[in-house]
Amino acid sequence: MALSPLFTDAQLETACGGADRLLQLSRAIDGADQLYATFKAEVRAAAQADAYGLAKIAVDPLDPNVPASGLLQQYAVTCGVFWAHHKGTGGLEVPPPVDAARRDAIEALKELRDGGRTLDIGVDPRSASGVKTVDTDPPGTRVLRKNLGGFC
Repeated sequence: MALSPLFTDAQLETACGGADRLLQLSRAIDGADQLYATFKAEVRAAAQADAYGLAKIAVDPLDPNVPASGLLQQYAVTCGVFWAHHKGTGGLEVPPPVDAARRDAIEALKELRDGGRTLDIGVDPRSASGVKTVDTDPPGTRVLRKNLGGFC
């Protein structure tokens, strides 16, 4: 099952400095060129791999509220700008501010993964780790903090 896209083509074009700049990075002739559509799809796939790859450790990406998160969208489009430059120039001409912005976005996604940040969606998204039952009194075992499996 494919995950919901985190940003639109228009958001990516705007973040890259305009449709002309993204078209230039793709090396396509015009916006109708199949190369341009393929380039945008590859950039989106790489950017979403960055964003979902870290976020889905903390939240369930199939929760319909998750793709609506403005925070996650912004991090994904920031990664998209990096990947557009990286793919468009073979990694040779990624502007330092673009590289730094992606590193910042990845660090923020790691903070989300580690529990130091939440998504701004108004409701708590489903957890990616799921729900597990902890038996607080297994037969023949004395109840201690160390054997509660993280319950306390």
